Amino acid sequence: MPVRLMPPVVDKEQIPLWSVRPADFTVGSISDSGGMWRYIIENDVYILDPTKADSYGKPNIVAPSNRYPFDGDLRTQSYTSPVYSTTWVDIDVGVDMSTPNRYLILWKFEGILRSGSAGSVGLFASENMVTWTLLWSTNLTPGTAIYYVLIKPVRCRAVKAMAYNSVGGSYFTGCRTYELSLYKV
Repeated sequence: MPVRLMPPVVDKEQIPLWSVRPADFTVGSISDSGGMWRYIIENDVYILDPTKADSYGKPNIVAPSNRYPFDGDLRTQSYTSPVYSTTWVDIDVGVDMSTPNRYLILWKFEGILRSGSAGSVGLFASENMVTWTLLWSTNLTPGTAIYYVLIKPVRCRAVKAMAYNSVGGSYFTGCRTYELSLYKV
């Protein structure tokens, strides 16, 4: 009598998708191309439309009259916000997404540092709009330079740019945002 072989019954929810914990990705480069965000993770190139960001068209919580950071155009830029303070202060751009979630954040800005100054620009996040945590920062070099930031925090409701100048006085640190895009992930 022939024997019919049947595959074992498998609970598909119990199948491990990874044999080991996947490593966090490393971003090779971030730029903009043809009005789109462009970034590389390992060998894969990703293109994102800034007009499809969840933050597109949202009001700026730091400077409400400044609409450019959320217009979906990577060429338009906000006005320069100089900072003379030796403590972190709000500068240039911020957005409240209303609900805490996980976001992929892409930020293009121009850092401006007056000769003789020593300052930094940083991106801060909050879950409750009260406590702010530094996600990313950089020390600026004298002159002007374009910076690109890609970060994916665990959970946040709002993000904002802040800056300080460790020299103070008549010296300043400046920032001018081209675009800040948050994509829900």
